[in-house]
Amino acid sequence: MAKRRGKIDLNIELDPDDKIIPPTKGGDDFDYCTKIFFDELDLKNLSYHTKRWHRENLTAYKKVLQQLGFPTEPINIRTEPLKQCILYWKRDAKLSPTTINHRIRSMKQFLTFLY
Repeated sequence: MAKRRGKIDLNIELDPDDKIIPPTKGGDDFDYCTKIFFDELDLKNLSYHTKRWHRENLTAYKKVLQQLGFPTEPINIRTEPLKQCILYWKRDAKLSPTTINHRIRSMKQFLTFLY
C-alpha cells in the first residue's frame, strides 16, 4: 500500500441544479481577509514555512501601504499603490530583486484568492 502524503482532496461533486453562493472574501478588513486566506492555505495542507513566508510578505505590504498613506482595505487596493510599494522596496529599502519578486508573488496569490 502506498504511503499517504497528507493531502486532502477538496474536489466536491455537486448536482448541476445546486447553486452555491461563494462567501464574500474581499472587503474592508485586511486582517480578516488574510485570516480567510490562511485558512484556505491550511485546507491545502501547505507547510508551516510556506504560510510563514506568505504572512511575512503580506505584513510587509500592509506596513508599506500604511507608510505611504494608501488604503489597506483589500477592496480599495489598486495597481498604483502596489507599484509604489515595489518602488519603495527597490529605491528606499534597497531590497534584492528576489525578495521583491517573492512579495509580488504573495500579493498576487492573495488578490487572486480574494477576487
